[in-house]
Amino acid sequence: MRDLKEQPFEEVAVDLIGPWKVQVRGKQYEFNTLPAIDTVTNLVEVVRIDKKTLQHITSRFAQSLMARYPWPKRCVHDNGCEFVGCEL
Repeated sequence: MRDLKEQPFEEVAVDLIGPWKVQVRGKQYEFNTLPAIDTVTNLVEVVRIDKKTLQHITSRFAQSLMARYPWPKRCVHDNGCEFVGCEL
């Protein structure tokens, strides 16, 4: 059973998605993204990720959603190395 949250930004869900491949003016680019979703309002913030390291992910998370909104009490994620700090 899922607990209903009533306060925005009490819980944020994050994950890495990609790699995405896009072509711009004949040149192909590849990148990963970090979506962060507030589970109450469903507000989505997506930022480009350059490295899949704990330090880089933490920094980009803080610079995006968390720079404009309150820090969540809980952050939901899978147990990927980029979220728990294990070395690849």
